[in-house]
Amino acid sequence: MSATPSSPDRDELERLFAFLGRIQSEPDLREKLNWVQTAGEVSELASAAGQAFRPETLVELFQRCNETPYARTGLMDEKLIRVFLRRDSLLQG
Repeated sequence: MSATPSSPDRDELERLFAFLGRIQSEPDLREKLNWVQTAGEVSELASAAGQAFRPETLVELFQRCNETPYARTGLMDEKLIRVFLRRDSLLQG
């Protein structure tokens, strides 16, 4: 089964989770993420770090985790960590 334009492919998901996996070990990245509020802004940071993914992919994962697709200032890092911790089930589903 091939991916449709609206569904992420495995490579895109791997880039997204590789980026999210850096949050807990990179304080500078975590601090930057504390200032963003949308999936688009997270995607821009990831692209600048060489791990590009579409904002829609992150929004889809937020929805599958019952998370809102935006965060108040200072809370995006925690939201992203929760998504990252569910990566195994998200990659399978």
